[in-house]
Amino acid sequence: KRRTRTLIQGSVKSTLEKHFQMEQRPSLETIAKLATRLRIKKKIVRIWFCNRRYRERYMK
Repeated sequence: KRRTRTLIQGSVKSTLEKHFQMEQRPSLETIAKLATRLRIKKKIVRIWFCNRRYRERYMK
């Protein structure tokens, strides 16, 4: 069974974007801190950064 797609709210997305501009490959510690602060799972934050790097690379 497939998992449901995670929708990221606007304020959370803007925070993630700001961090992406500063650091495209955050450490596991940074990911954990972001997840705690934004109240989302670490896995979601990690996958968001991975997908964002993909978009950065292939959407130019």
